[in-house]
Amino acid sequence: MIGVVIAVHNGERYLGEAIAGVRAQTAGALELVVVDNWSTDGTAALARELGARVLSTPRRSDGPASGRQIGAAALATPLLAFLDADDRWLPDKLERQLAVLEAEPGLDAVVGGVRNFFTPDREEELRGRFKLPPDVAVAWAWSGLLIRRAAFARLDWRGDRGPVETVEFFRLARERLRFGAVEGVVFERRVHGDNLSVMDRPSLHSGYLQLARAAVLARRSAP
Repeated sequence: MIGVVIAVHNGERYLGEAIAGVRAQTAGALELVVVDNWSTDGTAALARELGARVLSTPRRSDGPASGRQIGAAALATPLLAFLDADDRWLPDKLERQLAVLEAEPGLDAVVGGVRNFFTPDREEELRGRFKLPPDVAVAWAWSGLLIRRAAFARLDWRGDRGPVETVEFFRLARERLRFGAVEGVVFERRVHGDNLSVMDRPSLHSGYLQLARAAVLARRSAP
């Protein structure tokens, strides 16, 4: 019933834990696709070893947005979920979200809360550089999303804005789709110092400004 997409680049270090979190879901039968973006480590081999179907992005320049689109297109399931390779799901994440969709057929998608944590192998170092934010009740993030395939296709989303593709997607989705939410945390975001949003801050902030400006202009021109 639920297809899971993990789009990843050089994620061997944490991918095993992410896949284990998918396998541990209480929601029932899942279909997992790992889309590898030209990794130079053992990402693809590890994914195959752990029983995942592995696809590849056609170009080295492709990012996670392309990987998510390729993975979604390869799945025929009526529901789609996405997981970043360095995040991890709580075991009942999909079960709780599925219950919301079944109770409210008019909803297109469901999100949930997030808890941030320092990766244990670098916790002492990172505590001196970052301050973890508190739990967030509703996280507009890929790892917290469960969406109907038809709604995902209806968006006709073509993410190509680098680090801000997540912001772009959820801005568009919140304008066009009906969302529900479950109470409490559904996934945990690993802070390891190499996160894309941490490493590419200038591009991220510039992209945020571009998206905010586009949203304002769209509202002004709307009837």
